[in-house]
Amino acid sequence: QILKVVFAGASAVGKTTIIQQYINNASVETNPTLTAAYIQHKLNENTTLHIWDTAGQERFDAITPAYFKGADVIALVFSLIDEQSLQKLEKYYIQAQTRAPKARIFLLGNKNDLDDKKLSENIIKDYILKFEARYYSISAKTGENLKNVFDDVGMVEKQADIQQKLIFNAEPKEKEKCC
Repeated sequence: QILKVVFAGASAVGKTTIIQQYINNASVETNPTLTAAYIQHKLNENTTLHIWDTAGQERFDAITPAYFKGADVIALVFSLIDEQSLQKLEKYYIQAQTRAPKARIFLLGNKNDLDDKKLSENIIKDYILKFEARYYSISAKTGENLKNVFDDVGMVEKQADIQQKLIFNAEPKEKEKCC
C-alpha cells in the first residue's frame, strides 16, 4: 500500500529534521522549507510512504492546505518548548478536517531532548483530545521515539482500502417476508 503522509506545523519546529533523522538516521542542519518537499520512502515490503514536508512560514499558509487532500496521515508537529507552536496547530487541524476528514492525526511534540521549560502535560492533553490524535514526545536531534511514530504510521490503513472492505464485507439484507 502507498500512504500519503503530510507533516505540518509552525516554522522551526523540526519537521524536516524529523523526516531526515528517520530516513537517513542522521540529524542534519536544514534550511527553512519553501512551499513543500516530497520524499518517497519504503517503510517495509508492504508499505511505501509518500511524505510531504510543508513550509511553516506564515507566507505559505495559503498553500499548505492543498497538500492535505487525500492524506492518510497528517503529522502535526510542535516544539515542546514553544506553546505558540502548539496553538498554531489549530488552523492546520481545521484545514485537515476540511481537506482530509478521514486522515489519522498524529501529534508530535518535538525537542524533548532540550532542558528548556517544557509545556505542561495538561495543555498537551487538551490538544490530544481536541484533535483525536495519537501523541508522541520525540527528538528529531537524537531520533528518540521516531521509529515508533513511523511504525505506527505504517499500521494506518489507507482510507480507500477501508472503504472497499466496508463495501465487500457488508452483509446482504434479508428480504422481508410478506404476510
